[in-house]
Amino acid sequence: MKGLTLSQIRSVVENTCRAVDIRAVAFKAESGWKCAVAVIRLTYRSAEKVRQDHQALIHRLGEVGNDSVKVMFGNLPVNQLDSVIMQLSNNELTMGTDSVSLESKGNDLWVEKLADYANLSQDEPDAPYPCHEVMLYSDETPQRMLEHAGVTAHSLGLQSLNDLQSWLGASVMGHNVGAVLVIPVYAKIDHPFHFTGGSVQARFSAHKWLFDRCNKTGVLRPGYNTSPVARKELKVSELGYSDDIVTGLLSETFPLDPLRTDSLVEFQFTDTALGILAEADRHVSQMLSPSRAPLYEAFSHFDGGKNLDDYLLDPKGKEAEAQFNSAVSWLLQLSGFSVLNLSLLPAAEHLRVEGKEEGACDMLAALESGQKSSVLVIDCTTAVPRPDKQARIRLTSEKTRELAGELFRALQVTVRPVIVVSKDVPELQNPQYRNPDDYVLGKPQLRELLELVRAGNRDQAVMTLCRWLSLPYPKSTV
Repeated sequence: MKGLTLSQIRSVVENTCRAVDIRAVAFKAESGWKCAVAVIRLTYRSAEKVRQDHQALIHRLGEVGNDSVKVMFGNLPVNQLDSVIMQLSNNELTMGTDSVSLESKGNDLWVEKLADYANLSQDEPDAPYPCHEVMLYSDETPQRMLEHAGVTAHSLGLQSLNDLQSWLGASVMGHNVGAVLVIPVYAKIDHPFHFTGGSVQARFSAHKWLFDRCNKTGVLRPGYNTSPVARKELKVSELGYSDDIVTGLLSETFPLDPLRTDSLVEFQFTDTALGILAEADRHVSQMLSPSRAPLYEAFSHFDGGKNLDDYLLDPKGKEAEAQFNSAVSWLLQLSGFSVLNLSLLPAAEHLRVEGKEEGACDMLAALESGQKSSVLVIDCTTAVPRPDKQARIRLTSEKTRELAGELFRALQVTVRPVIVVSKDVPELQNPQYRNPDDYVLGKPQLRELLELVRAGNRDQAVMTLCRWLSLPYPKSTV
């Protein structure tokens, strides 16, 4: 869609977005409050939901600001987007009762060309989707503007002014930008992977309005950037719905030659008016068969491997918890994580400090890669996790981070509390129903990881887990 104007995709905005999410950093000048930078996002979530997200963000990160600087939040229904664009064109921005002036004037934003945008924070709900932007530039970076106004990080209780990006949800402090209007396109295809018999599958997520009107095409090319030898309509299955978003599985069977490792499989969502909405491709060499995954191949001969599907996705009976805990630890190890299963001995899972119990967890998992390592503090359950269980594992994670604080700071270790549940509980994936500091892996995620592992695609399994849990991806493991 890049190269189109905002006017040309207005139908997309009107049919897929419900609200305008506005966040800005402003500072006090002689002429009044000025905007150092504003991030204005369109979203399929409602204005009320955006307001709740802002409140949850402030609850998680705390209030920041003083008499000379403040972080501002606003939300509007999408039918008021025209008024926001008019304000930007007039060098101003209003959020509730607050009004600030901008350093850079906007032109006619409706006719400015869209460009790709990849600066959203990974924990923002819209970050997984392709995003495009219309940018209003300024002569100075937001950081320099604040410094010239006498604002320091220490006066705000921050290590760096760049930390303000956590409230903005975008990496903008070091760019010469006064405001950016971000337009997400709710259509994404995860990387395809290949199963026995040439069947290639990929997960997708798309707004129902876009999904219903787009063409879903699979292409096989004998070599990169060469003419396709097969072009087919993709099959769609396992559909699920959450609000306006539909998720499911795309698949097609191609005559793949495993010896032609330069062959490329490509999946596309295209629209006759808007062009390519989403695409993903994979070389045959990156879509390994089970015979190319020796650990899984050996494991599949034992009873644990033979029953892995049932233990992981449908544990039953008196041993359901033990089955599930074991299956989760096996899956994480097959995905490339080092795992310590503490639940094997009940007393081993408690975290005690000077004799006092400070928490507990079923297992620890780590992705160790020098300066970008990660530790997962995991609790497994075959029931829908109660809020107290989620809070307990979160506190255990915080205590683990605290106890190993000096080491973790030196090595830049990311610590994540993770609830793994054997059921499909869609509301647990919705930030409206859970604490933003909680990370949950449910049945759909476990199934997807299992499929990746079974396909021998360990690298993609690691990348997928890192994306779900907002972990730094250690490229050295590839």
